[in-house]
Amino acid sequence: HTLLYCLLLLNGLIMFYCFNLALRAVSFWITESSGLWLLMERVVVNSQMPIDIYYNRIVRGVLTFIVPLAFIATVPAKMLTHVEIDWQFTILSFVMMGVFFVGSRWWWKFSLKHYSSASS
Repeated sequence: HTLLYCLLLLNGLIMFYCFNLALRAVSFWITESSGLWLLMERVVVNSQMPIDIYYNRIVRGVLTFIVPLAFIATVPAKMLTHVEIDWQFTILSFVMMGVFFVGSRWWWKFSLKHYSSASS
């Protein structure tokens, strides 16, 4: 389980990077980006808690598939605490990492292409 835990931890780190990259791309179009820092701070604080504490299925779905909090910390933590491996979440974690990586890179390139400097 230790090797799989390390892979899932790296996977969560990549997903956090992708989420951060997507938010930084938004900063090309807004003038006050301090709100993005607060949003990232909230993401970090909420990713320290397991996703299972949210009883509403809609909230869990948003925090799993839109803001990837479940895959940043919950899935690697479950790998250490459970004796049995949840292969469904493990495979889904790698699939979501690929989706977020490709999506954030596309969003970053799109943002760079449509960026106009502050002086023009």
